[in-house]
Amino acid sequence: MIDRRTFLAGAGAVLLAAPLAAGAQQAGKVYRIGFLRAGPPPRTYVEGFQQGLRARGYIEGVNVVIEYRSTEGSFDELPHLAAELVRFHVDVILASAAPAAFAARSTTTKVPIVFVAVYDRAMHSGGRRAECRLGLPGAGSW
Repeated sequence: MIDRRTFLAGAGAVLLAAPLAAGAQQAGKVYRIGFLRAGPPPRTYVEGFQQGLRARGYIEGVNVVIEYRSTEGSFDELPHLAAELVRFHVDVILASAAPAAFAARSTTTKVPIVFVAVYDRAMHSGGRRAECRLGLPGAGSW
């Protein structure tokens, strides 16, 4: 049986696949995904995420590059790491948990942001309402 964390990581991959699939006609394009989190991601997150991407034809190092950025638990560094991902021209940012999602949102309005493991009503307020495309609690995109 799949555990909750693996499921959420896979759900993030499903959400990420939609923006990437939109440009799938470009032969040979290598997509760049920014993975942003306060604290190193658990192994199950990374494995579930990679498994979800592989199931959709995206192989890390072949047609997708994942730029992992995490802090040692400090939320203060997240905006700087989000800005670094934007400078690396990622196609989409996957933000794990509310602090990373808010940091990414405050950094860019041009790069799509997918978030998982977010259970904060504030995500659904303000100028850009978050959309939950899968109907999963704690997952959505800006």
